[in-house]
Amino acid sequence: MTAAARKRQRSLSCNPAEQAMVRGRAAAQGRTLSRHVLSLIEADDPDRHPVVLTEAEQVELLEGVRAMRAFVRAAAEEAGAAGVIRSSTGAPSGDRT
Repeated sequence: MTAAARKRQRSLSCNPAEQAMVRGRAAAQGRTLSRHVLSLIEADDPDRHPVVLTEAEQVELLEGVRAMRAFVRAAAEEAGAAGVIRSSTGAPSGDRT
């Protein structure tokens, strides 16, 4: 067995309640504590399961938010004098920045 393949003990700090929770979840899945923790790490690996937006997706999302904001502002301006669109505080939308 190579040095890289050899298992070595690692430590994880947690309080007793957290330890009991992790041990319970591992047992419920029929896994050792080590296998359970490693499976959680593997499941959160962005190379296996992308959980973040690419730069292009971020730009697309930002453009959509800006378009939505422009629409809402235009609607607020249209309703403006009547004070139809109000914030959660009840202030007319024109009073907000």
